Amino acid sequence: MSEIRNALDIAKESWLGASYEPDCHNGCCWAATIIASYYSPWAANEYNLGVVYVPTLVNHAKNDNLYITFSENNLEPGDIIVYGDEDHVVVFEGDNETSYIGNSSSRGYIVNGSDYHYMGGVYPTGIIKTSYCK
Repeated sequence: MSEIRNALDIAKESWLGASYEPDCHNGCCWAATIIASYYSPWAANEYNLGVVYVPTLVNHAKNDNLYITFSENNLEPGDIIVYGDEDHVVVFEGDNETSYIGNSSSRGYIVNGSDYHYMGGVYPTGIIKTSYCK
C-alpha cells in the first residue's frame, strides 16, 4: 500500500491545479485516470484511450471485474470512487480517512479535498478497485 501512497504523492505534486482544457468543468474522468495512472496500468489504459465520461469508465471497470458497490469497508487508497448515477469520480487518497484527489467543477481544476462523503449533491455509489491493478 505504501507504493500507492508514494505514487499518489508524486501524482499530486505533478497535477494539482491542472485543468482539463476541452471542458474544465467536466474533467473528473480525466483527473481520476491521470492520477490513478501513476500506480494502475488499468487507469493508465483508460487515460490513453481518452475516456472522459463516467459511464464509459464504469462500464469498462465492470467489464474488467473492477467495479463494486460502494462500502467504506471496501475502500482503499488509490481506488476511484463513483458518485450518484455515474455522475462524478474522484481518487480516494486515504489520508485523514476521507481525503481525495479529483476535479473540482466549480473551480475547473484538480484539487485535493478533505471529505469524499458528499460531492455537490451526489453521494458515493460505487468503487473502481484501481488499488488492485498492478
